[in-house]
This record gives sequence, C-alpha cells and structure tokens, in this order.
Amino acid sequence: MLMRLHWQVRYTHFLVNHVVGNRLRRTIRRSLLKPFCVTYHVTDRTHVSPAASDQSALDGCGETPLADALTLLKKVRKEVKMLYLAGGEPLLHPAIGTIIRAARRMGFAPLVLETDFTLIDEHEALLRDCHMVVVPLETVEVEQQAARWGCDRRWVERLLRNLAMYGSRQDELEVRLVVKCVIGEETIEGAYDLMEFCFENNLLFAPTTSATLERPDRGLQDEPVYERLVDYIIARKKAGAPILGGPESLRRLLALEELSCYPTLAPHLAPNGEVFYPCLPQKPSFGSLLTERTLTALSRQADPPLRPWHEEAHECRLQGQLTTTWMLEHFLDRPIEALTRFGR
Repeated sequence: MLMRLHWQVRYTHFLVNHVVGNRLRRTIRRSLLKPFCVTYHVTDRTHVSPAASDQSALDGCGETPLADALTLLKKVRKEVKMLYLAGGEPLLHPAIGTIIRAARRMGFAPLVLETDFTLIDEHEALLRDCHMVVVPLETVEVEQQAARWGCDRRWVERLLRNLAMYGSRQDELEVRLVVKCVIGEETIEGAYDLMEFCFENNLLFAPTTSATLERPDRGLQDEPVYERLVDYIIARKKAGAPILGGPESLRRLLALEELSCYPTLAPHLAPNGEVFYPCLPQKPSFGSLLTERTLTALSRQADPPLRPWHEEAHECRLQGQLTTTWMLEHFLDRPIEALTRFGR
C-alpha cells in the first residue's frame, strides 16, 4: 500500500507540471503539446485473440530485440513518466521480464501492462513490478468469449481462474488489476455479469465502446438497452463500485460525445521503434525512435507537419485518447476525478 501511495504522489506531481505546461503551450499556440503517455507494443505476436494486435502499424514488426527495447525505454523516459506496455501479447516476448524490470528501475509510473492474462500464472513475478495490469474481456460466458476470440474455451477458463486468483492477492503483490470491457451490440447484456464478476473479485471495471478503425459504433446511441447500461454503470460508480474513471468522464466516454483530439499526447511505439498515432490513420508512422533522439523531434519532422494543437471535434474513441483529453481539459478543475482515470 505504501509503495502504491509513493508512486501515486510522484505521478501526481508530474501530472500537475505536465498539464500546466501543455495548457500554456495550447494557449500560446506555438509548440507541439508534450506527450503524456506512451504505448509501447513490444511484440506483434498473439496466441489467443487476433484482435488484440489489430493495429496496421504493427503488421510484420515482429518483436523488439532486448538491446533495442532498453534503448527505446531510455529515450521515452526522458519525456514521459507513464508507460503502457502492450502487444500483441507482451508475455510472449522472451525478455518481457527484463523489459518490465528495467522500466520499473527507470522510474516509469504508472507502469501499465495490457495482457490477455492467460499466461500470467507463468509470470507471476512480473505483477510485483507493474502498477496496473489491464485485461481485455467482454463476457464471463466462456463459449461466447471463446467464439469472439476464435480460441479454445480452455484459454478463457484459464483467464477467469487467473483473474479470480490474483484478484484476491492484489494488496500482497501491490498491483491493481483492471478488466477492460469493450461494449458493443453483442456484448451489452454480458457486461452486467462481467461487472458483478469484477466487483466480487475486487477487479477494477473499465468500460469503453466498440469501434471500427477508431470510429465509435454510432448505432449504440439508438439502443435503449445501451442507454440503460450507461446509466447503470454511472449509478454504480456513484455508489462506490470499483469502476475506472469518475461519473463525468464515464458519461463522456460512453455517451459518444464529441471531444477535442490532441494526438501528440499519446504516441505509440511499434516493436521496430516506429512512432505512430492511431488517431492519424493517413500516416501511421512518423519515423523511428531508434534513429532519433526524442519523440518531440520526430513530431516536429512529420510530413505533413502535425499541428501544434488539434481542437476540432473528432469521432475517435480510443480509451487512451479520451484519458489524455480529460487530463488536459479538466485536471485543474476536477483533479480528483481526473486522477481516478487510474483507479480509485
């Protein structure tokens, strides 16, 4: 508990400085906004859910050699404190333990790992080095989830067992487990049972909306069952349920409201070191961080150039993009709710 409090205090200090500096840059409109978080895809390999690596920028990238991974981490740490490790399935990387421990020693906080959690019982020690672990899941119905992933039901059963087992050991391991539920027309009803599973096992429930090519599923707005689900999620949050985010940020995310987009706040790193922004599909890669000194330098060299800020309404509904928008626009007037984007 003390370790968790320590990194949260350090992160809050970083966040205040980051938000104040970027709001000043946005006001003077003369420079690019500095990155808030980097998502680093250490491999494009996956073994359970092909959708887990559904990023065109990752196609054929393989996985990062250890020496290159350490180089990338050192460069990222010069500009960013929050690191989100993803894939593919990052636990398939042969040096994932070394990469995570190195990231922890470098001072990344929060250090977040996204994994399908099926192999975590073979990598339990990694949980102590992460601050948060995010697990994608849409339903606790084994056959339905297996069909969605196109995998054997035994993988889903193993995932659910691991969530229940490690959910009870979070304080011991000093890690927060988060279940990311992508809500679409086919998963609305299953979200209720998944929520209850999360609450029973002390797992943080993180709802988001389904999308195709980062565009939200607008058909959900016309579904009364979806509207009831959104109202239920917000009501449970207000009642104290462990749900990621505050009532207002949840409402903006799930109600599919328009939002301002600030792409340079949340760059992604492919396994080969290429930098890309999922919200800018017309040019997935902006160059390699292995050959450039900083993320900011790559952003400045982009062709066509990135705008210093982007305040036009977009239909991007990536979870990370809403988080960065919320941090920039509302941290100073709703600091407690902004901080709860990373747990309660």
